[in-house]
Amino acid sequence: MKFSKRSNQGITLIALIITVIVMLILAGVAINMVIGDNGIFKKSDEGAKIYKNAANNESTSLNSVDKEMGDLMEQLQNSEDPMKIVDIVREFGLPTARSEGFVRWWVLTADGKIKLGKSYPGNIFDKLEMDSEVQIEGLPNGNIAHIVGNGETVIALDKEGKVYTFGANDVGQLGNGTTVDSDVAICISDTGELKGKAIKEVFIDTIGTVMAIDKEGKLYIWGAIRNDYSSNVPICMSNEEEMLQDKNIEKILFYEYNTYVVKDNRGKIYVGHGDEVVDLDTIINSQLPTLQGKKITDFKQRLILDSEGKVYEGKGDEVICMSDISPLQGKNVVDIHFLFESISDGLSIVRDEEGMVYTWGDNRYGQLGNGTVGDGSDVPICINDIEDSEIYNKKVDSVITGESGYSNYYICIVGKDTYIYMYSPK
Repeated sequence: MKFSKRSNQGITLIALIITVIVMLILAGVAINMVIGDNGIFKKSDEGAKIYKNAANNESTSLNSVDKEMGDLMEQLQNSEDPMKIVDIVREFGLPTARSEGFVRWWVLTADGKIKLGKSYPGNIFDKLEMDSEVQIEGLPNGNIAHIVGNGETVIALDKEGKVYTFGANDVGQLGNGTTVDSDVAICISDTGELKGKAIKEVFIDTIGTVMAIDKEGKLYIWGAIRNDYSSNVPICMSNEEEMLQDKNIEKILFYEYNTYVVKDNRGKIYVGHGDEVVDLDTIINSQLPTLQGKKITDFKQRLILDSEGKVYEGKGDEVICMSDISPLQGKNVVDIHFLFESISDGLSIVRDEEGMVYTWGDNRYGQLGNGTVGDGSDVPICINDIEDSEIYNKKVDSVITGESGYSNYYICIVGKDTYIYMYSPK
């Protein structure tokens, strides 16, 4: 039987697509990304049809076919695993289940659903066990974009940008105009400053300070705003603070003890304390000569990241380049976290572009993740190199940190092999 050159090309390309599918499966691609409605099988079938049509239609140009296939491959690359971890918070309103030996967590996945998670505390990162979905009255489970919490209050954001709050409300952190606690999620986007606003980011700290940014770049705050002042309804900081009035705020970097740090869409960083807001460059030029000339991209309490992937830490009156210290030396850091435990203690966690995670600082609860408890470390430790850890020699996609009560912090490590690792100091 004879085949035309055109048909041979079609068959060869279809065979190539099948080979790619097999390789993806062997590489550990999640099964729902392979067989789902928008999965690899369906996309490859569409690809096969494109080339079949090309083989039977001489007027179809190869360039046109290549473009269609390119579009399909781009869709595949951008397809998100619905079980990918987006956020994780301590389960609200229940004890830590110490008597049962584990801690409960609410885990938000990319499909917009919140699942119950369990971890077993220890001084080496343990695998997080995923359980059933969590149904919270008033919360549109299946349509959630983000959740944040502090162990007593949870703030949720749906995919349309509406804000839901529930839990403790002693300083007005629910933002509904009262100081009454609620076990039912309350939508606070239908009234007041947030009415008609699509929120893209929310944040809450240990003492009940809540911040949010809308899609127009305006910044809002409520709850414990200062030690002597709180608000039970959202206040638009972009209208209140002259420095922020014409700024398009893009990211909340951190809030701690009446001080907040935010970044705008031009990469400019602003520091607010009390009634004063200044840009970070002004502080650097007057007080931090080590950082002069550096383009700062992130700022977490004592940690600073520049555009070259170098990490700096403030220690007393000094700023030290931690990227000059092995094993962090020469690494391109892309993500930084700092868990502030006290004026003298804290934990630094950074991730480089190769998926390696480094920790240093306090270790009273084993939070360094190196298998020891007690002595801290002034130099970075690569926890991917700890042989007894489940993340030994495994790359990490992302790091999620948070607070689940006073002096109670957690670190969630999301691996490229889809495993989740958790350590909670308490």
